[in-house]
Amino acid sequence: MRNEIRSSIPQYNPIKSTSQIPSGVAEIPQSVNPEEEKFIISFRYYCDDLCEINYLEKNCARSALRDLRLIGKCNNLHSLKDNNIGIYGIVNNGEYRKLFRKLSPDIEIREHRLQNTARLFYFIARNLFYIRAIKNSHFETDKQR
Repeated sequence: MRNEIRSSIPQYNPIKSTSQIPSGVAEIPQSVNPEEEKFIISFRYYCDDLCEINYLEKNCARSALRDLRLIGKCNNLHSLKDNNIGIYGIVNNGEYRKLFRKLSPDIEIREHRLQNTARLFYFIARNLFYIRAIKNSHFETDKQR
């Protein structure tokens, strides 16, 4: 009788056999169409010094969360617009300059109206939806856009 040591670690046991590759290994995984990938919401470039989340009223806060949920289900500007998410571009001018600080000059910041004067400012890069600021009060812009 041989002394066999039993290991709790599963051991490789090659199957004597066929020359065929198992079907699960032979299948090429389906690649995802990048244009169909949903947005990933990020606060990486969020402006804490402009943050007014604490001042959002109950209904406005609820609206902001509902809209963020919708944004996470979208994948391009057209789908944002179809879900009533504002896609209005703003210019690096006047009070809006605060939003453009420390960003690349080619970034296009957009604005979504949450409720009354509350706004969500964001920009998109590939499938990333970067929230730049959430404001309870609107910037003093003298209607500059």
